Amino acid sequence: MWLFLLEWKLSKGVLENMTCPQCSSSNVAEIFWGFPGNMDEIKEDLRNGRIILGGCVVTDHDPKLECNVCHHRWGDREDLS
Repeated sequence: MWLFLLEWKLSKGVLENMTCPQCSSSNVAEIFWGFPGNMDEIKEDLRNGRIILGGCVVTDHDPKLECNVCHHRWGDREDLS
């Protein structure tokens, strides 16, 4: 869980400069894959649409970002590292 939160805090600044390649909206959320631990630390970001939970099954081809406007998903998880 701590690594999850550290990665999220590091990528927050990167998200502010992202735009959807489909509709050009800057209202973009990072998709978190896997089983969430302590949700208290990310509840506000979930409510504000900065984080979207992708599900518990993680593959090598899961997208990293989702547009909150058109729901287009894109990017590799390593793109924000």
